[in-house]
Amino acid sequence: MKTNMDLSKVVKIGIISGISIIGIIAITNMFFPSNTLNLHEQACMSLANQMIENMEESNFDTEKFAKINDLLFLKMINEQCTDTEGWKKIVSYSPEN
Repeated sequence: MKTNMDLSKVVKIGIISGISIIGIIAITNMFFPSNTLNLHEQACMSLANQMIENMEESNFDTEKFAKINDLLFLKMINEQCTDTEGWKKIVSYSPEN
């Protein structure tokens, strides 16, 4: 019976410690937000800019553009860029811009 009591104390201490650590991290993130979202947005914009450069270099030939940008397009999808300003820039791009 004594081992059960010891085990339950360890479990309670572990749960309390875990909740405390999560609380500290959450509070720290509120006061000092990371710029992870900004870095993600910058990476997606960089991919978009590369795609636009490739489009201009291919003289807007859609077949050449598709071959050049196939990997960049897949990378944008894999990096979850479809809801970023970079994606909007690609979708709304026209040669006049």
